[in-house]
Amino acid sequence: MNLDIEALFRFLAAMEQRILAATQKSITAGISGASASATGQKAAQVAVDGLQARISGLEAEMRALKLAMSRPSAAGRLLLVTPFYPGNAKDFGGEFIHSRVKVYQDCGIDIHVFEVSGKSATFTEGVHDGVMVYRGGVGALDAFLQDRNGWHASCLIHFVQSEMMPVLLKHFDENKLVIWVHGYEARDYRRLIFNFTAEYLEKNQHILEAVTVQRMDLLRVLLPNPAITKVFVSNFCRDVAETDSGAKTENYHIIHNVIDEEVFQYRRKTASDRYKLLLIRAFTARNYANDIAIDALRLISTDPVFKRLEVHVQGFGPMFKELTAPLLEFPNIKCVEAHASQDEIAELHSRHGVMLVPSRFDTQGVTLGEAMSSGLVPVTNAVAAIPEFVDDTCAVVCEPDSAEVYAQDLLALLADSKRYLRLSAAAAARSRAQCGREHTVQREVALLQQRLKRK
Repeated sequence: MNLDIEALFRFLAAMEQRILAATQKSITAGISGASASATGQKAAQVAVDGLQARISGLEAEMRALKLAMSRPSAAGRLLLVTPFYPGNAKDFGGEFIHSRVKVYQDCGIDIHVFEVSGKSATFTEGVHDGVMVYRGGVGALDAFLQDRNGWHASCLIHFVQSEMMPVLLKHFDENKLVIWVHGYEARDYRRLIFNFTAEYLEKNQHILEAVTVQRMDLLRVLLPNPAITKVFVSNFCRDVAETDSGAKTENYHIIHNVIDEEVFQYRRKTASDRYKLLLIRAFTARNYANDIAIDALRLISTDPVFKRLEVHVQGFGPMFKELTAPLLEFPNIKCVEAHASQDEIAELHSRHGVMLVPSRFDTQGVTLGEAMSSGLVPVTNAVAAIPEFVDDTCAVVCEPDSAEVYAQDLLALLADSKRYLRLSAAAAARSRAQCGREHTVQREVALLQQRLKRK
């Protein structure tokens, strides 16, 4: 949707509110001005009924006008459906999906987004950063698609859920569906069993098992279906989905999440930048392995080099305060509990040289790739999909689940300025060559443009 139409929508919404407010005022005045006689009360009631009918009519006309103004372009429109999308008073969620959508728009693709948020969520609509976004439950999605029958050339689904599929299959032919598989929606919960305490499992394991059965049942339908296009963010992600579901995938592509080099620009690092460490991560689960990096910092605090370090730790989630508490005694470590936008992350990258990004499980590691794109040297672990995106020519790749090894490998990097500079340049080059726009979203754009041509 272009900016002129967005402005028109805002004008129409404001006009609608003014008309309705004036009409309600007329109703109130009509009631208070009527006499207490039966005749007066009847006349007042007639006036109220008439004005309420007028309100309903105005609302219907406004909805029809909005609908007409939002018709797709002649080239066709795509609808992206996901349970997570930024905006709507949320601090975060689905930023990497939004990044895709903005690139699609830059390439001239007409695309709207529908965030499916629960079974009975109220329908809303609005514009987020130039993108028309609708939000509501599964029922609202059904009604939305019914009103716009035939408007969408294809439906793009991120984080597919069983609740949304009956509605989408009702309104779209199978060959008009493209499903992106990111990870959590396509694996057995036991792969991340370390995220759950024994107490939690005792109370909730039956729920986790039921959810897993539901997800695997869905995968066994979707993966082998040659009419539905699937996109996996890594080979590892596809292997996990196939192994856990027992289904073989037909009609698929491996396209990584984009690491936008225009946002995460490479700035040549200096030898002294290796002493500026950054950890920016979600503190919501153990698979992010922040405890490994924090324990490693404590271990190297007795080494003479520690006094030269400047460390910035930032994140959000229920584990943040507990995990970072041991770091508060160190004056050269700054802990900030906050979410960061992409621009804020890029600015932090520009002031640091080493990224602490341990992991117990990642299906790609977007945080890792963003840091590499900016020229930071990542210190990470050889687990899950990580080896698809780094090796020892562009990163410090540690043995899994050991703070001691992580600390030793970090100290070795700090001791070797030439190695640090070599890894920094190689990290930026690797990120661009594998996950830059040309190799990710541009491939997606080509795929989507093909679908628009055959709509």
